[in-house]
Amino acid sequence: MAASARGTTWDYRSDAPTPMDFNRPIESHFDTAFLAEALSAYPDQELRSFAVHGAATKTDAENFRSVLGQHLTSLPEGFPQVHANIIENVTKDWCGCYRGPMPLALG
Repeated sequence: MAASARGTTWDYRSDAPTPMDFNRPIESHFDTAFLAEALSAYPDQELRSFAVHGAATKTDAENFRSVLGQHLTSLPEGFPQVHANIIENVTKDWCGCYRGPMPLALG
């Protein structure tokens, strides 16, 4: 990765990679305003925050690295079923498909 791109979390969910906007509200199927109010007195305010604002990884981003190893070696045998499951989940709007190698990446 180019030195100028390092240290940035990149968002690949659009046509061109852009630096991640961590101030943008999360997109959710939940009624987050309702959850914020309903859970306002809930003892676990961290859980409330995760439900309303998105989960935090609690990692030191300076030391976070993506390591992609060989995996899914048995995928070829089950690919038709995996493909059908992905299409079903996308159709139900449970997940999305992105053109890039992954939706987000640290530089």
